[in-house]
Amino acid sequence: MRNSRWVGSRIGLVDFWYYGDQEYEFLDGRMLLRGANGSGKSVTMQSFVPLLLDGNMRPERLDPFGSKARKMENYLLEEDDTRQERTGYLYMEFKREGSETYLTFGMGIRARKGKKLETWYFYIQDGRRVGKDFWLYKGRSEKLALTKTELRNRIGEGGSVIDSQGEYESRVNDLLFGFETVEEYRELLALLIQLRTPKLSKDFKPSIINEILSRSLQTLSEDDLRPMSEAIENMDSIETNLRTLEESAKAAADIHKVYEKYNRAVLLEKAECYLDAEQAYRKKEKETELLQRTQAKAEQDLAEETAHYQVLETELQVVEQEYHSLQESDAAKLKEQEEKLLLEEAEQSRLLEQKEQKTDSKREELRDKEIQLKSLQGEAEQLWGEIEGCFAAIEEEMEESYFPDWKFVIEDLQKEREKAYDFSFPEGLLKEYRKRIRSGMEMLKREGELKKQYGDALQEMDLRKENRDAREKEWLQYEGMVREQKGELTEAIHLWSSQNCWLCLDAPPLQQIDRQVEAFQYEDDYSDIREAADAARLETRQKILDGRAGLERELKLEEEEKKRIIWEILNLEASKEVKLEHAKEVRQNRELLKQLHIPAKPFYQAIDFDPALTDEQRNRLEASLAQMGVLDALLVPADYRERIMEIEGSVCDKYLFADAKQLQDNLMDLFTVEHEEDDILFTMQVQNILSGIGYEKADTAQDTASTWIAKNGYYKIGILEGTVSSLYTAKYIGAAARERHRQECLAEQKQELQQTEDRIAGLTAAIQEKNLHLEELQREFDAFPRVDDLKVALREANRVKHLLEQAETDVKKQLTILQGWEQQLKEIQIQVQEICGKTELPQRLDAYQQEWDSLEEYQEQFQAMKELHGQYCSRWMLIDTRNEQMEGLSLDLDDLMSEQLRMKRQLQACQASLQSIREQLQLTDYESIRERLEHCRRRLNTLDGIPKEKERSIERRSKLEKEIEYKAERLREGRQDMQQADALRRQWQTVFSREYELGYVACCLEPLQNTSLDKIQNTIPDNLQNLAARVQSLLHGQLGSKTRFSLLSDLQNAYHEKRGMLSEYQLIIQNNLFEELTHSDSAHLPSERVIRIDIKAKYRGADLPFLKLVSQLHADVDTLSSLLSEKDRELFEDILSNTISKKIRAKIHESNRWVEAMNRMMESMETSSGLTLSLKWQPKKADQEGQLDTKELVALLQTDAEIMRQEDIDKISGHFRSCIREARKLSREESNLQSFHVIMKEILDYRKWFEFQLYFQKAGEKKKELTDRMFFTFSGGEKAMSMYVPLFSAVVAKYKGANLDAPRIISLDEAFAGVDETNIKDMFRLMVQLELNFIINSQVLWGDYGTVPKLAIYHLIRPQNAKCVTVLKYIWNGKGKELQ
Repeated sequence: MRNSRWVGSRIGLVDFWYYGDQEYEFLDGRMLLRGANGSGKSVTMQSFVPLLLDGNMRPERLDPFGSKARKMENYLLEEDDTRQERTGYLYMEFKREGSETYLTFGMGIRARKGKKLETWYFYIQDGRRVGKDFWLYKGRSEKLALTKTELRNRIGEGGSVIDSQGEYESRVNDLLFGFETVEEYRELLALLIQLRTPKLSKDFKPSIINEILSRSLQTLSEDDLRPMSEAIENMDSIETNLRTLEESAKAAADIHKVYEKYNRAVLLEKAECYLDAEQAYRKKEKETELLQRTQAKAEQDLAEETAHYQVLETELQVVEQEYHSLQESDAAKLKEQEEKLLLEEAEQSRLLEQKEQKTDSKREELRDKEIQLKSLQGEAEQLWGEIEGCFAAIEEEMEESYFPDWKFVIEDLQKEREKAYDFSFPEGLLKEYRKRIRSGMEMLKREGELKKQYGDALQEMDLRKENRDAREKEWLQYEGMVREQKGELTEAIHLWSSQNCWLCLDAPPLQQIDRQVEAFQYEDDYSDIREAADAARLETRQKILDGRAGLERELKLEEEEKKRIIWEILNLEASKEVKLEHAKEVRQNRELLKQLHIPAKPFYQAIDFDPALTDEQRNRLEASLAQMGVLDALLVPADYRERIMEIEGSVCDKYLFADAKQLQDNLMDLFTVEHEEDDILFTMQVQNILSGIGYEKADTAQDTASTWIAKNGYYKIGILEGTVSSLYTAKYIGAAARERHRQECLAEQKQELQQTEDRIAGLTAAIQEKNLHLEELQREFDAFPRVDDLKVALREANRVKHLLEQAETDVKKQLTILQGWEQQLKEIQIQVQEICGKTELPQRLDAYQQEWDSLEEYQEQFQAMKELHGQYCSRWMLIDTRNEQMEGLSLDLDDLMSEQLRMKRQLQACQASLQSIREQLQLTDYESIRERLEHCRRRLNTLDGIPKEKERSIERRSKLEKEIEYKAERLREGRQDMQQADALRRQWQTVFSREYELGYVACCLEPLQNTSLDKIQNTIPDNLQNLAARVQSLLHGQLGSKTRFSLLSDLQNAYHEKRGMLSEYQLIIQNNLFEELTHSDSAHLPSERVIRIDIKAKYRGADLPFLKLVSQLHADVDTLSSLLSEKDRELFEDILSNTISKKIRAKIHESNRWVEAMNRMMESMETSSGLTLSLKWQPKKADQEGQLDTKELVALLQTDAEIMRQEDIDKISGHFRSCIREARKLSREESNLQSFHVIMKEILDYRKWFEFQLYFQKAGEKKKELTDRMFFTFSGGEKAMSMYVPLFSAVVAKYKGANLDAPRIISLDEAFAGVDETNIKDMFRLMVQLELNFIINSQVLWGDYGTVPKLAIYHLIRPQNAKCVTVLKYIWNGKGKELQ
C-alpha cells in the first residue's frame, strides 16, 4: 500500500515579529496571503518557505529580493526594542491526505542584545499537534515561549530537538521529502528560492531563463570542495608562511648583504694583518739571517786577520831569529835549523797533499750530486705531467658536478706544486659530500618507495570508499524503504483507528504507537506496539463491562424499585390515608408511646377545615401548620407531660398539650374537631390548642402574640417567623382531603410502576447491546495492521547496515594505514629536505645517482692524483735533499780550500825560513850577512816593518772584534724581535684562523670544518698562509672605498631597520667576539682590529649564528617551495582532475536527467493556446586560452578515470591550471573584494559552463528558439505560459526525485504581478493540475477563481506600521468566499 501524499496543513508563529500566537491553516495545501505593502505578508511567507525546509537563516535567503540588510535577529528585537531578549518559534505542520497522521517541523530562535543569535530546530512525528495537544509556551495567560531545554523535555520520545542546521536539513529531507542525497534536496530549495522572486512576471524574458534555472542547480557543496579548500588553504597557509619566510629571508638577506661585506672586510683585514705579521716575521728572519751571515763573514775576516797576524808573528820570529842568527853567525845552528825545516816542510807538504786529495774527492762527489739532481728533476717533471693528466680527467668528469672543491685542489696544487699538500682537508670535504649524496640517494629511494606505497594505499582507499558509498547508497534506499513501510504502517494504524467503532484511539495512544513504530527495530516485539491498542481494547472492554455492570445494577435496582412500588400500591389500596413520612427517631418515639399507653394522636387527624373556607385558605392554613410543625405534632393530654419529658434516648417528637394560652383572634372558627366518639374532653383539648394559635392579618399582628398565623399564610412561633409557598395543596386535614391525596398517590405509583417496567425493558436491551459491543471490540482488535512487510524491510536494512558498518570499518582501517603512509612520507620528505637541502642538486634520484657516479670517478682520479703528487713531492724532497747535500759539499769544499790555503801559507812560511837558512848558509862573506841583517832590521822596524804591520793587524782585529760584538748584540736583538714577530704572527694566525673558521665569508672558500686550531696553526702553516693570501687575492678590491668601520655603521643601520621583520628569531648583536685574543703573554693585538661584532639568532628554540639562520631560512624557503609544488601537483592531479571532476560529472549527469524530465513534462502538458515548450542545456565555448570547451571538458569528465589516457588527464589538469591562474590573478586585483576560494568556487561552478535555451512550437508550426524578440510578440497568455510552464515543470521535475508521498510545496512573492485576470486563472489552474501546494502573497489577488477548488485566504492589516498584525480569514470553496 502506497502512503498518501503529505500536504501542507498549518503554519504558525509564536512570539515572532509582531505576532504573539498566530496560526494560518492551508486548505487542500493552498494558502494566499494578501494585504498592502508593509502588512507583513512577505515576512510571514519567507519565515516558512524555504526557511523551515532547511533552517538556513542567511539574510539573502530570507529576503525575496536577495538583500542582506535584514537579519533574523531583527525580527525578534528591533533597534528601539526595550526588551533585552526574546524567544520565538516558527512551525509548519504537514498532514497525510485522507488520514489524521501529522508531521511538524519548526525552529526556536533566541535573540539577546549584544550577543549571538541562538537557534535550535525540532520535529514532532507522533501525531501531537502544536496548539492542540502540544504547546510551545508555558502559561496559558502569559504564554512564555519554551526554552530549548524545556522544549526537549516536552517533546520527549515523540520527536527530537536538533542543534545543527545541517542535521535538521537532513532530517526534513529524510522524514518528508526523501531525496537520495542532501545535494538533490538543496537543488530543489535553490529552485524554490528562484521561483519565489517578487514580481517575477513583470521582469521576465527568455534571456534570463538561463540565470533562473542555472541558479536552481546545486553547486559543488563545501563537502565536495573541502579537499580543494583544504588543499588551497594548506597551499595558502604554506604560501603565507612562504611569503612570511621569504620576507624574513629577504630581511635576513638584506642584513646578510651588509653583514657579508662587513665579514669580508673583517676577514680581509685579519688576513692582511696576518700576512703583514707573517711578512714582518719573514723580514725579521731575513734580517737575522743577514746578521748571522755578516757576523760569520766578520768572524771569518777576524780568523783570517788572526792568521795573518800569526804569519806576521812567525815572520817576526824568523826575522828576529835570522837577525840574531846573523848577529851570532853560527853556521851549525843554521844547518840544524835547515834540517828541521826540511822535515817540517815535508810533513806540511804531505798534509797539504792529503787536503788536496780530499778536496778533489769532494769536487767529484759534488759533480755526482749534480747529475743525480738533474735525474730527479726529470722524474719530477714526468710525474707532474701525469698529475696534469689527472687534472684534465677530473675537469672533464666534474664539469657538471655540483661539488665545487675539486677546483680549489687543482688551483692549490698548480700554485705551489713543489710543496707537500695536505690532502686530508679536501678528502674530508669529499667524504662529507659523498656522505650527503649517499644519504640523499637513500632518502630519495625511500621517498620513492613510500610514494608508491602511499599511492597504492590511496588507490585501495578509493576502492574502499567506492564500496562504502555503494553500501551507503544501498542502505539509504533500504532506510527509505523502512521509513516508507513505517509510514505505511503508521498510516494503516491511523486508518484502522479511524474506521473502528470501539477502538478509535485518541491522540496520546496514537502518538505513542507512532513513536513505537518510528523506533521499531527488527529484533523488537511487535506486541509492544499492539500493547497500546490492547491497552485501549482492555480499557474499552472494561468500559463496556463497567457499562454493562452498571446497567445490570440499574436493572436490579429497577426491579427492586418495581417491587417497592407494587408494595406501595398494595399498601395504598389497603389503607385509608397516606401517612406523613417521619424520621426514624420519630417513628421509634411513637412506638414507645404506644408501649407506654400514653394516648397520642397527630393533630391533623383531630381537625378538619370549616366548610366555608376556600381552597386557597385551606392550602395556606395547612401549609402554615406544616411549616410550624403543628400539623403532625402529637396531641397529648397535659397530664402526660412529665412522663413524656422524662423519656430519654435516641427518640424525639413534637407535642401539643391542651394548656396553651388562649388568644382573642384564633383558629377556632376555621376548624372543626373530628373524633370517632363524642369525647367532650378531647374536643376541649383540640379547641384549647386552636385557641392558642392566633389568626390575624400580618400587618395587624399583636406584639403580645407569640404564635400566630396570618391570612396570607405568614406565621410566627416565638421568635421564629416564616412564609409558605403558594403552590402547596392541602392533603392531610380532613378525611376527604386525605382520601383524595391517597387516590393521587395511588395513581402516581401505578404510573411510576409503568415507567419502571419500561426502564427495565430498556436496560435489558442495553445489556444485550453491550454484549454485542464486546464482540465487535474483539473483531476490531483482531484487525490491527500486521508488521510482516516492515520486518522484511528492517531485516534487509540491518543486513545492508552491517555491510555498511563493515565498509566504514574498512575505510577507517585503510584511512589509518593511509595516514601512516602519509605521515611516513611527510617525515621522509622533511628528511629529504633536510639532507638534500645541504646540496645544490635537484631533488631527483637520477640527479643524485649521476652525481654519485661522477664522485666515484673523481675519487678514483683524486686517489691517483694524490699518489702521483706524493711521488712528485718525494722527488722534490730528494731534490731538496740533494741541494742541501750539494750545499753541504760546497761548504765542506770551501772549508777544505780554506784549510788548504792555511796549510799552503804555513808551508810557504816554512819554505821561506828554509830558504832564509839556506841563503844564510850560502853567505860566506860579511856584505851578504850585512845585507841580510839590514833586511831584518827593516822588517823589524816599528814604523814600517813587521811590528807596524802587527799593530795594523791588531787594529783590524780589534775593529773586527767590535764589529762582531756589535753584530752579536744586533743578532740577539734581532732574534728577540724575530721571536716577538713570530709570537705576533702566531697571534694573528690564531685570529685569522678563528675568523676564517667562523665560515662567515662564502667567497668560494669552504670553512675549515673538522680542523682544529692546533692543526691549522702547527701542521699546515704554509696552507694557512696560502689561504690568507688567497683570501686577500679574492677579496681585495671588492669593497671599494668602504672600510670596516663604515660597513659596521651600515650593518648596524640595516640591523635596526630589518630586525623587526625577524623578531621571532630574536636577533642580538654581540660586540665582543674574540676579545680574549687581544691579550697574551707574548703579544698584544689592537682590539679594534681583533674584536668584531657577531649576530646571533634563535631558530626553533636553539641558538645559532646569523649566517646559519640565513641558510636555514633559504632552506626552509626551498622546502616550502618544494612542498608547495607537491601540493600544487596534488591539487591539480589528485583533487581537481580526479575527485572534484567526479563530483562535477555526477552533477552534470543529474542536471541532464532533470532537463529531460522537464521536457517530458512540458511536452505532455496541454495549454489552452496550444503552445508547446521545451528546453536545451547547451555547453559554452572556452573563455580563456589553455581552457577546454565545455563540450570537450564534459566529454573528458564523463570518461571513466580507470581508462583515461595520460594526455586526457593532462588536458583536464591544464584546464584547471588555467582556471586557477585566472582565479589567482583576479584575487590579487585591488578592485576585487572576493577571496581566492570564492573566485575558485565560481570558476568551478559547472552551471556557468552551460546555458539554457527555451524553444516553443505552436500548432502546425516548426519548433523555434524563444528569443526576447519573439517573446514580446506573444499574447499575454502565451507570455505567462512560456514563463511559468518551464519553471513549474522544473519544480515538478525536481520533486520527481523525491518520495512519491513528498509534498510539492512552492511559494510566490507578489504572485502573477503584471498578468491579466484571464491568464491568472490559467496560472492557478496550472498549479492545481500539477498538484502543487503553495503559499503565495499578493497586494491585489483574492485567488477566487473557478480553476481553484479550495483556497485559504488571509487578509493582513497593519495600518501605519503598527506593531501588530490583524488577520482576516476567508475560505474560497470554488464558488464563493466566506469570512470566517
